[in-house]
Amino acid sequence: MMEDVVGEIGERLDRHEHNFEALEGYMMGEMEQVKATLQETQVLQAEDSQRLDKVLETLANIQAQFEEFKESLDATNRDWAIYKKAMEGIGNLRRFMEEPRTLWNVAEDSRDS
Repeated sequence: MMEDVVGEIGERLDRHEHNFEALEGYMMGEMEQVKATLQETQVLQAEDSQRLDKVLETLANIQAQFEEFKESLDATNRDWAIYKKAMEGIGNLRRFMEEPRTLWNVAEDSRDS
């Protein structure tokens, strides 16, 4: 009877040992899979970081180009204002040259002012 009990306990231990070995193999496989996933994640994070750096660099370049464009537009506006004043002056000069004036008319105009 004692032998039967010891045999039964031995069988249980064998089953538990077998189950433990199977569980250990499964856990090792899972750990390897987790390790591989972590490595892939690190690679993806590095790639994402590189992409982010490129995006930020591109945005900085766009901002610099925008600032250059704005300065160019401001310079064009200043040039346009100078041009308009020059054209007004030319128009005034043409009117002055086209009007028949005599010294008498000029003297009268200056007295009226």
